[in-house]
Amino acid sequence: MLGSILSVGDGGARTQRYRWLVAAFAHMLSGAATAAIWGMLLSFGVAPIVPCDTGMLVWVLVMLGPVYALRQLQWLPFPPLLQSSWQVPQRWQGLRSDFARAIAWGAALGPGFATRLVVPSYYLLVLWSLATPSAWWVVAIWAIYGATRGLHVLWLAVRAPIDAPVMGACSISHWLGKRTDRLLRSNVVTLIVTSAVAYLVKLR
Repeated sequence: MLGSILSVGDGGARTQRYRWLVAAFAHMLSGAATAAIWGMLLSFGVAPIVPCDTGMLVWVLVMLGPVYALRQLQWLPFPPLLQSSWQVPQRWQGLRSDFARAIAWGAALGPGFATRLVVPSYYLLVLWSLATPSAWWVVAIWAIYGATRGLHVLWLAVRAPIDAPVMGACSISHWLGKRTDRLLRSNVVTLIVTSAVAYLVKLR
């Protein structure tokens, strides 16, 4: 995917870098837009008609946070990370321009449900959206989430070698791989803090 969005084309180094930056920002903005739409659908469309009580959803959220935190620390073998392994169609690589590919990939992957989820905090965001009917701040959080999913593309657009963007993708994978423990710990903190805030805001 990264090689398709940040492909090597004609023109000098400055022109190439500019094209990459435009594609990266297009990727992030389209991801933010579709994620915001997804959040709006959950908060304004689904949440008002959820058959169960809002308080029950919040209790599920409060309990899932610590349980998933223990799973992230590998202290529990459950619950599973239910998710879709579907990615964008391979034929999208045939789109003619980097700009079109960037928008298509960003729009499809921004909401998060159509790609592999490696952290469980996504489920807490969905539950919070369902437990908070008609809240624009929920939509804003989804927009930020969708935009951040494209940060790695922006990082590559700024840092990758002009003639070898795939090498840049390998370097960021290596960099992240060496910091897996830090990422897990930060996600554990996110899960616990989210559950605590949900309890304090919604249940007290």
